[in-house]
Amino acid sequence: MKKTSCLILALLFSSGVLAQKTYSPTEVQALRLQVKQKDAQLLQVALQQAQQNYQNGIRALADESNKVKKENKWPDSVLMSFNTLEFCEKLDPQGNCVPPEPPQTPEKK
Repeated sequence: MKKTSCLILALLFSSGVLAQKTYSPTEVQALRLQVKQKDAQLLQVALQQAQQNYQNGIRALADESNKVKKENKWPDSVLMSFNTLEFCEKLDPQGNCVPPEPPQTPEKK
């Protein structure tokens, strides 16, 4: 039974009944696809360079922030909001300064 099944499959493949169809673009279409592929690759390189430039800019901003803190003799615990360039003791999850709570005054009776 196995030999018969294998023989039938071999005959079907050789006759083209079970042959896999191939899909090939024309030469012009293939060239258009290659141009678009190269464009995408070049854009990927540009994106990677832009990301590196951004990281370098953020690092320079952080360095300058530390320089300002040192010049003003502020404690290391002081933080700078990269969004607003404000200095404070605490940042919210979005990176903005949280205003200090006003001092509590004793209640008058």
